[in-house]
Amino acid sequence: MRSAHPYKGPFIFICASSFFCAFSFLSLLSGCKTGSVSSTSAQSLPTPAGYELPATSALPIGGENTRGKFSYGGDKILFISRDRLKHSQPQAYEYDLKTQKDRRITFQNGEVFDVAYSSEPHHFYYSSTTDEIKENPEFIRSALAKKSPDTLTNFFGETLPPTEIYESTLDGRNIQRLTDSEGFDGLISTSTLRSEITFISTRRNTKDAYIMKTNSNNLTRLPIGKDESDSIVQSPSGKYVAWTRSPSEIWISNLYGAKSQKVMADKFTNIDPVWHPNEEEILFSSNRDDKENFELYVIKKDGSCLRRLTYHSAHDRLPDISPDGKKLLYSSLRTGKWQLYLTEYAPPPCPAPPESLQSNP
Repeated sequence: MRSAHPYKGPFIFICASSFFCAFSFLSLLSGCKTGSVSSTSAQSLPTPAGYELPATSALPIGGENTRGKFSYGGDKILFISRDRLKHSQPQAYEYDLKTQKDRRITFQNGEVFDVAYSSEPHHFYYSSTTDEIKENPEFIRSALAKKSPDTLTNFFGETLPPTEIYESTLDGRNIQRLTDSEGFDGLISTSTLRSEITFISTRRNTKDAYIMKTNSNNLTRLPIGKDESDSIVQSPSGKYVAWTRSPSEIWISNLYGAKSQKVMADKFTNIDPVWHPNEEEILFSSNRDDKENFELYVIKKDGSCLRRLTYHSAHDRLPDISPDGKKLLYSSLRTGKWQLYLTEYAPPPCPAPPESLQSNP
């Protein structure tokens, strides 16, 4: 695989005093196989005849930015940013599409891995290393031995650091910790109508999907197969979930894993599924046209009408769709570091069926 995530580096152990120690992975999305794509080598790729890509622009924000999520009103974006003037570690930010200004909303020594808006107004969820690292003796021992701790990775090869899930108001206050287990808890997904969150956890030393009622912290592991899952996302209404069951398989079911249906399974790596607001289509990232480059695609939930959405030599990943279905947000390495890009959602038409399957005139 050509690119890794630029958020990679040594496991660092920093002691401010004999009583306080902070840890940093420097790897919000770290660990793919080789180096990142340089801005000089990244370039647009030709599109099929008759299909013209809509105009695309990077959000005008500093630092390195990824994992963007639209607000339920579609006017703001939650995202993760690092390498800023006042901090180097990943923290949560919110960007206002009207004012084109962003503001920091988490302030901590740990690293924030991912974010999601809550259905409760002015609240959001995030996963962070803040407490997990301090509470895990294994990471202290690893740091003292100057070696990286054992952690699981996702299908893209990125490290899943030890994190817990938190809920907070959008001013960064009123923080409530929701999970308490060793390992990774994150990749949070929510819906507009339910008080449940779904997420991935490595608490059983495998990547399993869970659902939690946030008003009671009642936790249920979802029965979605023996294969490890990398992500699980709720549809906007909370009626369905989509998940990755292996590097190549995307499945859907109802919220609690019943009536499961395979959307796609092939020899390629298909990751980062997200629902379109119509709940009939699923967007995802795949290396199906170039094993060393991930692009964005969309497919109907019955497995038909597969279409490609981006054409670039740099990785395009982690799509999200505005609530009105008109805007596409994603993370890309096309400048040599991860940035958020915004464009119109204008997929090409469904491909025509093979001639042999077309009905006679």
